Amino acid sequence: MNLSNEKVIIKLIKNMEVLFMADIQKMLEQKEKLQEKIKEEKKKEYEKFGRWFFNKFKVNRSADAKKIINKNLLNIEDTKEHNLERNEIIEETKNSNEENKEINEINHNI
Repeated sequence: MNLSNEKVIIKLIKNMEVLFMADIQKMLEQKEKLQEKIKEEKKKEYEKFGRWFFNKFKVNRSADAKKIINKNLLNIEDTKEHNLERNEIIEETKNSNEENKEINEINHNI
């Protein structure tokens, strides 16, 4: 390979690097635009939900909305706790039933 071919190859490589950098920059710009669109859509959804929430519960102030939300969150937590307790009782009952079956089988075999 002679010197002129090497220079041509080096120029081609540099041009390719420039093109790749431009493509990467375009992709980054597209990513940024998409992220901005997603952010705007989320904002619209939150606003839509906020209007629905205020209309549904007929509240006019954020403080009233917070009270409703906190009350409902407490109810959800209470329900979860109640369900966990109920599940524990069910599990204990299953274990007791299994133990009773085993005892009955032993007594029957004696």
